[in-house]
Amino acid sequence: MVLEIAGSRQLAIYFGNTIFLWAAQISVVLATLSLGYFKGGEMADREGAWEKFTRRLLVAGIWIAAAPIIVKIGILLSSPLGNIFGPIAASAIIFSPPIYALAMATPIVLKQACKDTAGIGKLSGFLYAYSTVASIAGTLGAGMVLVPVFGLGAIFAITGLAVIALALAGMRKKNFFALGFLPVILFLALAPGTGAIYSADSPYYHIEVIDAGNVRYLKLDSDFHSARYIGYEGQVFDYMEIAMQVPSFYKKGDKALAIGLGSGGAAKTFAKTYNYSVDVAEIDPALLPVAKKYFGFDDVGGKIKVHMQDARQYLGESDEKYGLIFADAYSGKNSIPFHLATREFFAKVRERLSERGLLVSNIISSPKSGIAPHFHATLRQEFKSMIFYCTREGDAVQNIILIAHPTEDISASFPKEIAGFGRCDVPYKGFRPFSDAWAPAEFIIATS
Repeated sequence: MVLEIAGSRQLAIYFGNTIFLWAAQISVVLATLSLGYFKGGEMADREGAWEKFTRRLLVAGIWIAAAPIIVKIGILLSSPLGNIFGPIAASAIIFSPPIYALAMATPIVLKQACKDTAGIGKLSGFLYAYSTVASIAGTLGAGMVLVPVFGLGAIFAITGLAVIALALAGMRKKNFFALGFLPVILFLALAPGTGAIYSADSPYYHIEVIDAGNVRYLKLDSDFHSARYIGYEGQVFDYMEIAMQVPSFYKKGDKALAIGLGSGGAAKTFAKTYNYSVDVAEIDPALLPVAKKYFGFDDVGGKIKVHMQDARQYLGESDEKYGLIFADAYSGKNSIPFHLATREFFAKVRERLSERGLLVSNIISSPKSGIAPHFHATLRQEFKSMIFYCTREGDAVQNIILIAHPTEDISASFPKEIAGFGRCDVPYKGFRPFSDAWAPAEFIIATS
């Protein structure tokens, strides 16, 4: 289970943390366990089974320790298959071999420990119970302690060394030859990646800060989420040029809510340039110190307050009314938090807007297909007026800024272009609105 949890986080760096990835990882693990159980039971009845098993266990331990290296090969071979089938291939290439060997343990240990059939029922029950309890401990330990505290490279190294130790302890004839490669493997696996000045795993993301020329980027899993110029002010991403100018055309009220902290640039702009008092709803506590240390984020003299809470939960519990709500939680090219894209969510947004408040949001989609038309259809359930600004010509996948008002027609309040980017038409007729019961945003992204 440690491999399953850590493996899913490793694959999310490349494929995004999608439902397809989790379905692939769980299915591949279950299929591999089944094959391992079957092969282990077959092997257990043959002479020399224990020696063969411990040798395979030794190789499995070395494979696990080398996982960060093997991942690169697996991703190279599987990425052409896309975000639906790519995770299946990647998981099978990277994690099936060691899981296959580990699955052989139960039938082989049962055969070795049971000298007659009198106690086989009790012994088999104990082994399965022990295995299940260990799986629970591995799942909770990996998700709540190992990934946030140690990081993926260290987890694979520790797990691999533990498996190697078990293999050596069980060998009747010790075989240390293969261990000669282990120091090199561990060095390569634990060596810091190139290009990142900061890299860590949080409970929600693999976080990297990357400098490229005069730009510093914040990367969350597979997506470049935020950016700033090094040494001078200005917006790096086109969509931010649009979004950060919205209050200059329409500003009602003095309180704003930013859904998602990122590098903190949007919240600072609202506070410094437009004198908003800003609340930020951010689910990942690891992002705040990164924003402060690497992107110069601060509270602008007490004008910004960061709430470490899921945005939907925050909106449900808050009594504040906001003149502006800015949602930048949909910037993933592979996945978005679907529960922040449904009619029920936007109903909560509307409740928290003041009488003349605005919703401003960034989405990545084609204007005519993808998730943008579904967003439009969804928003029309709760908002009267919507304007869309596109950052590219034509129907290409791009950042789209939407501006919505629940009761007023705001089309006359905004120019045809903002920062050189014009309005665009996003259809809604014939597109089903997202709801809590139906929001296949990841499938639409992957197939559009």
